[in-house]
Amino acid sequence: MGKTLVILGLTALDPVYLQSREKKILQGASHVLVPSDIAAEAVAVCGVDAPITIADGDKLDWSRGESLVYCSPGAPIPTDAAAAALQQWAVAEGAEIEVIQGMPIVSGLGRQLPEGMRAFAPVIGPNSINGRVCCVDDLWVEAIWSAEDLARIVSSLCMQYPPSHRLMVLNPGAVSARWLVPTAVATSAVRTLTLEDLAGEFVPGDMSLLYVPRLHLESSIREELVEAGQAFAGLMGVVHRLRAPGGCPWDQEQTHASLRPFLLEECHELMEAFTGERPDRIRDELGDVLLQVLLHSIIGRESGDFTVGDVMAGLSQKMIQRHPHVFSGTRADTAADVEASWERIKKAQRENDEEKQASVLGSIPAALPALLQAEKVQSVASRVGFDWKDIEGPVAKIREEVEEFIAADDLSERGRELGDLLFSLVNLSRFLSLSAETELLGSIARFRRRFEAIEKGAERQGLELEDMSLKQMDRIWEQHKAGE
Repeated sequence: MGKTLVILGLTALDPVYLQSREKKILQGASHVLVPSDIAAEAVAVCGVDAPITIADGDKLDWSRGESLVYCSPGAPIPTDAAAAALQQWAVAEGAEIEVIQGMPIVSGLGRQLPEGMRAFAPVIGPNSINGRVCCVDDLWVEAIWSAEDLARIVSSLCMQYPPSHRLMVLNPGAVSARWLVPTAVATSAVRTLTLEDLAGEFVPGDMSLLYVPRLHLESSIREELVEAGQAFAGLMGVVHRLRAPGGCPWDQEQTHASLRPFLLEECHELMEAFTGERPDRIRDELGDVLLQVLLHSIIGRESGDFTVGDVMAGLSQKMIQRHPHVFSGTRADTAADVEASWERIKKAQRENDEEKQASVLGSIPAALPALLQAEKVQSVASRVGFDWKDIEGPVAKIREEVEEFIAADDLSERGRELGDLLFSLVNLSRFLSLSAETELLGSIARFRRRFEAIEKGAERQGLELEDMSLKQMDRIWEQHKAGE
């Protein structure tokens, strides 16, 4: 008989069922490996008296072609990290692998749970929690074997639940008792604690089950979250289909590099939609930008670099880290307090970054549009104290730059002075808490409307624009301006 690994999920039902289903498998094994006392109890019911614990697993010797059965409560794949590690080990050893899933632990508890707990809520583990937490439904978490598992659970829960969210822990004694004997779970077996206290009070590896009640949201918000999740899953299916064999040849050929101009184009079209204040067009253009995000995410998945789940989880984690006043109990009473907090957080992140930036301005992309880049550069400089004390400073600087522009002798020097003047104008807008980009877009839109009025005026008079005098054009311009 060749080397064989059987991963056996022990089902939380009565001993008769355990014996009839698993006794033959266990008694035919050369070695039986278990992760906990509870699994050992269930194995003993099936006639196995000396299982090997996880800690003794390194003593196994498969040189004689032995068979190994790993027993874990419930459904070990994908929640049990030890089961996953054993699979990798078995592959390296050239062993055959068979997985026999049991019923999740909590499913065996059925209607014996105390009030406030639902047995048929979704069940997940540390290895499958990323991207699967949904605050609109109750949730069970099992197979938390290590401090690393617990840290992963806490991090994922913090993305959607406040620190004060109350959780319930079903202790190992309650699980053990119900594992072999169908008795009710006593209310005293349940502990209640907050998400904030979870890391300090929950003991990994003791077979406790964590119950996460849903958030109490307004029904409209709850419905929107559910509908958004369904719509997103449908959209992901559509985009995957485009890239899959038999899909669209054009989509299949795209790369991160080839899609760059399309992302830029869609962003500009979205900005134009904002200027026009048309909700239907804003909705459509947001969808086009989202398509670009999904395409890049799928390309990342195909190359093994990242998935759309990684993108969303990373964004959630970033938002949590940059909003400690929302998720960690610190205070930020004004928008200025929030911005100052952001800079402290980003500075700490830069200091811990393996690729440390030589300048505080290094985080600003050089590919940003000029007006936006100028505003960001000035804002960062301002946060470290390099700024005018009052509005007279930037106004005086503008006057100075105008005089230098007028005094410039050649085109090259005038170009430099014009750049300085534009930079100073952006600084003034920033000082007034205005966006130079937005205000300039507004000016362009007004110019276009007024010029289009001149075109229509020429058409009404049966004239070509070239036949109109500047005075005629200016009169229509001023009339339209007065009516705005």
